[in-house]
Amino acid sequence: MDAESLKQVADFFAAHGVKVVKVIWCDLHGLARGKVISTKKFFDELHQGITFSIAPLYMNLLGEVVDLHGDASRTGWTSCFASPDMSTLRLCALDPDTAEVICHLKDRARVVIPHLPRVVLARMLAFCAEMGFRACIGSELEFYLLDGEADTTLPPGKNCYRLIHGRQEQSFLSAVQAKLSATGINYEASMSEDGPGQFEIVLYQTPAMKHADDVFRTRSLVKSIAAGQGLTATFLSKPVTGESGSGYHIHQTLSAEADGRSIFDASQFGEEAHRRIRNYVGGQLAHLPDVCALLLPTVNAYKRILTRGARPLSLTWGEDNRTVALRVIGRNTENARVENRVIAGEANPYIAIAASLAAGLQGIRDDLTPPAPTEGNAFENSIEGAALPADLGEALERLGKSDFAEHWLGRELVTHFVALKMDEWERYRRAITDWEKREYLAFL
Repeated sequence: MDAESLKQVADFFAAHGVKVVKVIWCDLHGLARGKVISTKKFFDELHQGITFSIAPLYMNLLGEVVDLHGDASRTGWTSCFASPDMSTLRLCALDPDTAEVICHLKDRARVVIPHLPRVVLARMLAFCAEMGFRACIGSELEFYLLDGEADTTLPPGKNCYRLIHGRQEQSFLSAVQAKLSATGINYEASMSEDGPGQFEIVLYQTPAMKHADDVFRTRSLVKSIAAGQGLTATFLSKPVTGESGSGYHIHQTLSAEADGRSIFDASQFGEEAHRRIRNYVGGQLAHLPDVCALLLPTVNAYKRILTRGARPLSLTWGEDNRTVALRVIGRNTENARVENRVIAGEANPYIAIAASLAAGLQGIRDDLTPPAPTEGNAFENSIEGAALPADLGEALERLGKSDFAEHWLGRELVTHFVALKMDEWERYRRAITDWEKREYLAFL
């Protein structure tokens, strides 16, 4: 960083009374990792990188290390170094006198660690640019609000689009809306969803990397505000038995690198736009099953996509149809886009966006054509499309063998993700669940 840029950062800290900095990075689970350091230490370590142990790169959600082939432990859990992306520097919404910045991590040779989520998305956006495109993303983030640690939703009962809320949930929602706007996140709307205590936050379409950063920050903000009010907010796909699941709907648009016009806009590009959007959908239908583990990354996620016939959702597409997996919206407008409705609420935003773009771009490159769009209710009509894996284990097996995923997303990501999540899958398979005890214990 040059002297002028350093002065701008110092001036920013002085103008806002910043005393400490949260240095943040995103792990493979989508969790925020990092530490809080003084502004002096921030400047002292900025050139060489801010020091971390490499161990958290190998941790499961319980904080246990899953050491891939012993690679990390052989080095004695060496250091890695955080390199801040100053375009993400901003004041922390919840903590006074605090700034925060999102970082890349580098190894001892100061080479960027390639399998971390933000690096994977950056590489994907470079592929996108090579093809002459820029990606813009919009998001719908669904979550449940629970009364502390109890399995009690706030409010109880169905409440889709309801505007009258109880005191607790209204206080929470008001705080979320205010903090999102104050931190420069492109907040569009919030609303009650179908399930009891289920809500949705919508973020405007923005360039893909900024958008992934905003989703990453939004989730952390929502969970922190809830915890501060004695509540629990969860983006988990299926937290309440028998109620609607929570998804992370990604709206995808490609524009021309040269002039910024949407290549999906048929009002400007006519049949060429129709062909491009069909190719993009065709690529997602063909290749999303390969990267399903990245879009549905937990055991719980597969319980959300079971249909009434107790089989996993198959990939279908349609025009403005909310029962399909891939929904094409506004085809004849500048806002033409493809919405991926499959993705789990807890999916890592950087990885989910990268995987979705990869599948669509492969479809454009290979001129893939999807089958006819689905008409009517895809759940009721037993329409068959490309099958998704039935569970996390099957999805991980498919991801590990995928040449498509390795080409677009990198062998390092595939290897580390599969190892980390296979540990999760095997622990689940060995666990004795409460359901098994209720179902069998007293009778057998």
